[in-house]
Amino acid sequence: MSDLSAATPADLAAVQNLMATAEGPLHFIAGGTDMLVHPRPFPSSGCIVNIAAAAGLRDIVVRDDEVVIGAAVTLSELQHSAIIRARVPVLAQAADLCGSVQIRNRATIGGNVVNASPAGDLLPILVCMSARVSLLGRDGIGREMAIAQFLTGAGRTMLGTGELLVSLSIPLAPMLSRAAFVKLGQRDDLTISRLNLTLEADFDEESSTFGAVRCVAGAIAPTPLPLATVAETLAGRSLSPAVAANFLRALVDAVDAAIPGRLSQPYKRRAVMGVGLDALQGVAGCCCPQWEDLEALL
Repeated sequence: MSDLSAATPADLAAVQNLMATAEGPLHFIAGGTDMLVHPRPFPSSGCIVNIAAAAGLRDIVVRDDEVVIGAAVTLSELQHSAIIRARVPVLAQAADLCGSVQIRNRATIGGNVVNASPAGDLLPILVCMSARVSLLGRDGIGREMAIAQFLTGAGRTMLGTGELLVSLSIPLAPMLSRAAFVKLGQRDDLTISRLNLTLEADFDEESSTFGAVRCVAGAIAPTPLPLATVAETLAGRSLSPAVAANFLRALVDAVDAAIPGRLSQPYKRRAVMGVGLDALQGVAGCCCPQWEDLEALL
């Protein structure tokens, strides 16, 4: 006879009560889409807790100069949220590129984060924008940390046993004026990233000048890789073919440093220039040089 039970708490308070009173391990699930891609043994004991409909985990709100996103918010909700599209549009853009419509209707931002895939499309954006995660333990004690600290490796996080990711928060104050997300896969749609890049910058079109710049790459390291040296090639500079070429060369150097000797290195060091130029165009618009103007400089 199985010692496994199931529960579908109606709200966060019910989740907290279950965490405090249930005996045995708790197995949280929301969209469950990762089970289709990476099947794993079904638990034989404890309680499967379906948080997909739990009020308090399904909200997107602006609070205290930050956007707070409940862990059970689906990617479709993220994609279409008026708050996200107005305040963090690059996150809505990336959500739109995650899987099929059916997957986006089930998969959640919390699952995407806890899954901690090196190719996760949302993770580089969240790292780039200094997102923080809020966690809740079975003892009722919460803790908060930067997502860059939370992600510790491929499929690994700082999530403790029985602990639940409750929400993510993105601070609005340090957010830069423009951002672009570009991913490269084996096909145009329904594809897992072989390389992705988030570029966030203050950019003045009138003078074609960058202010602060942040850049984070995905799918070239176990966790999203901040590229401070790459960002420095743009920060405070007026955009020109020479500056754009320096930016692309720095991206190639970053790939070489991240995956030396890997079979995918020759492909990715070439591909990252195309991804980088697309990201640059996404931020700078018509001010960005065309590839034909850069080839002789690379």
